[in-house]
Amino acid sequence: MFEDLKEIICEYVDVAPETIKEDSRFIEDLGFNSYDFMSMVGEIEEKFDVEVEEREVVNVKTVKDAVAYIQSEKAGGRYGSRDIEGYNTARRRGLWRADSIPVQGKEGNH
Repeated sequence: MFEDLKEIICEYVDVAPETIKEDSRFIEDLGFNSYDFMSMVGEIEEKFDVEVEEREVVNVKTVKDAVAYIQSEKAGGRYGSRDIEGYNTARRRGLWRADSIPVQGKEGNH
């Protein structure tokens, strides 16, 4: 995933792929402006089949953050926080169970 993300990054800013590290910051180190960053986010959504929440994308500062976000979304989770509103609604309706939370690395969970 990191290599795929590096390819996408190089489409938006003029950097050599070998200079992109996991701790590279999109704005400060790679030279993204807000328009290019949001355009890249749209491409990430398409390529990785994820939906990027606008309120969460502000927490994505580094390439490592982006990889973690994509992996979290692919696993059905929420990056950096629990979906509190959905959790509270499900709990009130009796639909939430502690054993319904997917645990990475456990068989049978996605």
